[in-house]
Amino acid sequence: MGMYTYLQSALGNIGRFQKGNGNVVRFIVGDIEGIKLIIRLIHGKLRTPKNIRFNQLIDFMNNKYNLSIPQSDLDMSYMLSNSWFTGFVEGEFNKRRGWK
Repeated sequence: MGMYTYLQSALGNIGRFQKGNGNVVRFIVGDIEGIKLIIRLIHGKLRTPKNIRFNQLIDFMNNKYNLSIPQSDLDMSYMLSNSWFTGFVEGEFNKRRGWK
């Protein structure tokens, strides 16, 4: 939960949390400006087939809100020099617990 609240704070307090069944917590961003911010932050940084779903989100936003967000290309940079999200999450998680 600490990671989620940090992420929400770092994003300007957009979104909300929803508790699911068991250990599931969802971070939901539902307003157009929040979704556009998330798209800008992630655009061009995905390395996996999840980029296909991300581009479907971009298509949906472009069609629904008459936007012109370009499709996101796969990040083909060297893996060890650009693992931004993993490092961000792991670093914040460890820092909050006083780990090195």
